[in-house]
Amino acid sequence: MKELIFQNSHGAYVGPTPELLTEFGCTEDTPNFDVFDGDCVRLLLGKCSRLADDEDVTAGIYGIDFNRGVPSLKDAMAYADALPLAIKSRDFVGNFAFAAGTEEDYKRKLDMYSRFYSHIYGCEPRLVYVAPHCGDVRRPADDLLPFPKHEIDSWTAGIATLCARTHYGKVNRRIMVSIHSHYFPGPVIDVGDLGLLDTERLDDVVRKLENSYHDRLQNHRVKYTRDMADVLMALLAHIFQKYGTLEVDKLQQLSSQDRFRVQYVDKGLQLHGIDVRDQTFEGFRDALSRLSLTEAIGVGHACLYSGRYVSKQLGLEDKVSSGLLDGAVQIEISRPYAKAEPVLVAQIISELVDAYFFGKEDLKGT
Repeated sequence: MKELIFQNSHGAYVGPTPELLTEFGCTEDTPNFDVFDGDCVRLLLGKCSRLADDEDVTAGIYGIDFNRGVPSLKDAMAYADALPLAIKSRDFVGNFAFAAGTEEDYKRKLDMYSRFYSHIYGCEPRLVYVAPHCGDVRRPADDLLPFPKHEIDSWTAGIATLCARTHYGKVNRRIMVSIHSHYFPGPVIDVGDLGLLDTERLDDVVRKLENSYHDRLQNHRVKYTRDMADVLMALLAHIFQKYGTLEVDKLQQLSSQDRFRVQYVDKGLQLHGIDVRDQTFEGFRDALSRLSLTEAIGVGHACLYSGRYVSKQLGLEDKVSSGLLDGAVQIEISRPYAKAEPVLVAQIISELVDAYFFGKEDLKGT
């Protein structure tokens, strides 16, 4: 199969291939995101970094996290004043889409952010696949952020594109499917309801998909989990070396962003039935060494990420009640699987979308 988009070696989106442009029209091409339209599907791919201090203003490339809420001018300027240390604080990176040093800077970024979302809320009824964090991270590694490429939601642009190809005909609803990837232990595909969906119905769809695809997702499980463990051990080693602890309560006072990372490693391990001894470096190393002995969790619902906090930031409930959106779902993908099994992962996501939003339950995994 010919490639539909260009992605670099870190899984960041670079641009469309001629093959994609034979199937989708390019609606907008900016330094910060691209938009492509098919028959009933829209593809919205981020190009800029999600990191507030990773930008090239002269080239019109901004550091915008499209999966966060708009800050006030006061908050955006406080964010800018706190950089680069602010990237270690969840108060900033977990809440605000961008930083701005001046009012003009704020207006430019707000305009770009608003243009991004106009392709979701302002479009005719479509199924909109969004990969908001698939842009490259160009920020050099330093003591604050030793692994900047980890901030890319790697391979999500390719998976969103594969998903978009599976839908044909007309739709009468405006649905957003937001696709992300991560390195934490947990389900291969973690479905976030964003506080918008019927959780009982969603659980039924997720259970059927898990039953259908569980065995196929065990292929190469040992290699993928060992790759994941290697990445996480390097991250944990840096945090431990810098702060002398991996205890989440202590890290909260030192770096709330690193506390978040350690907490999610622990949370993911618990999903696999693995407890960490005393939250020590040796305890995490022992726990991660046992990860490859467990079965992969194929498809889950809000095991790590529900998306509900981000949904409130984006005002998605209000968008639904006002008719600007008919529904939305968040998909978090285990990064080793996103890289190695994009076709299979895209197939599962497409079937989930068809089953939940359009009532089609012809599961191909059986």
